[in-house]
Amino acid sequence: MASGSAICQNLAKALRMADDDHRLRRLEDLEEIRQLFIDYGRHLDSGDVESYAALFADEGEVLLGPIGRAKGRAAIVELMTKVKARATTPSHHLITSPVIRLSGDHATSETQWTVIRPDATGKLEVAMFGRHDDELIRERGRWRILKRKGRIDVPSTVTPPR
Repeated sequence: MASGSAICQNLAKALRMADDDHRLRRLEDLEEIRQLFIDYGRHLDSGDVESYAALFADEGEVLLGPIGRAKGRAAIVELMTKVKARATTPSHHLITSPVIRLSGDHATSETQWTVIRPDATGKLEVAMFGRHDDELIRERGRWRILKRKGRIDVPSTVTPPR
């Protein structure tokens, strides 16, 4: 029969291991969400609208102000195909300062974004910048964007798609 001291030690060890598992899962979740934001800009800049749309949940929604709105991956592909077709120069999205709040299989976040493009002479300029407010969900074991609301803090030279 185990002594009371041994039982307490085993219980304390089990609690530490559970806490370590929880902390590791949290760090892994935060890193996966940060990578989701990086991939968002990378796929958008490369024009890979299929991979871009795959970052959204099955019922994912994007609300990008004057650029447009879409719900569901097929609609997101359609919207972003139109947006990319109107682009006259390449763009480079810088995704920065993520603030992520985890709650189980759901999360909310705010990120800042900056779009840099060449002007008519080829010199890089900041075309616009703003923020994304996101609702995220773990879907089939992967973090995906459920709803992304884009805000433009500096007016854009981008015209809405037709």
